Amino acid sequence: MKRYLKEIGVYVLLGGLTAGGVQLVRANRALAEQNRVLARRAVEPHAGLFVPAYPARTLDGAPVTLGALGQRQVLIFFRTTCPYCRASMPAFNALAARLASDSGIALYGVSLDSTVAARSYAAEHALRFPVIAQLVPRLVGLYRVSSVPLILVLNEQARMAYVRLGVLDSVAAVDSVVQAAEHRLAPL
Repeated sequence: MKRYLKEIGVYVLLGGLTAGGVQLVRANRALAEQNRVLARRAVEPHAGLFVPAYPARTLDGAPVTLGALGQRQVLIFFRTTCPYCRASMPAFNALAARLASDSGIALYGVSLDSTVAARSYAAEHALRFPVIAQLVPRLVGLYRVSSVPLILVLNEQARMAYVRLGVLDSVAAVDSVVQAAEHRLAPL
């Protein structure tokens, strides 16, 4: 009988160790996923991220402040050599037309190319919004621009309210950007 109880005790112990091991594997997987999410949030733009004010000039020489407190802004980051940006240009112009009637929203294109290339590109595509040419790596880092085309909607508190990466090629996609840009924060 003692031997039988000893064997049962060993099986119970092994079962407990197995269950504990399974629990550790599950916890490890959950922590690994949390780590991946945090790593992405550290380098990718996301809703809620505060962006510092960044002084710039449009191609026409007008001074602007990206991420200005108290102003809603839509920023379209693009490259003149990007085929996805080129495919999105008609929708970007449609977006500019839709937002033109709201004086509380500023729309800027931010070309990550030289001023000469950006000016030529803006003329070629008859862009309906001011364009800023910025080759400055600091801006790319501050706004976490890793890929283009990238649309950022900034709220009055200079926080990203909406982030869209990729081709903008449908009315529904343009609508989603317009809705995000038109959303006003409640006064404090």
